[in-house]
Amino acid sequence: MNPDVGYMRDFLLNRYPGERWKNRVSEMNADQVIAIYFRMIEEKPTPEPPLPKPEEKEPPNDTLF
Repeated sequence: MNPDVGYMRDFLLNRYPGERWKNRVSEMNADQVIAIYFRMIEEKPTPEPPLPKPEEKEPPNDTLF
């Protein structure tokens, strides 16, 4: 069962804040709304970038000789 275009349009409207986005979505035709909706729900989240490795410190030289 596929959601109707009204649901998809509401989904897009709520995805991003701002009047500019809301105006763009309200002016889109049904085909554009459907295409963007399915692209958004099928996108895989991008993985977080790996954290940098901590710098390796040399062990202290505590020898007496």
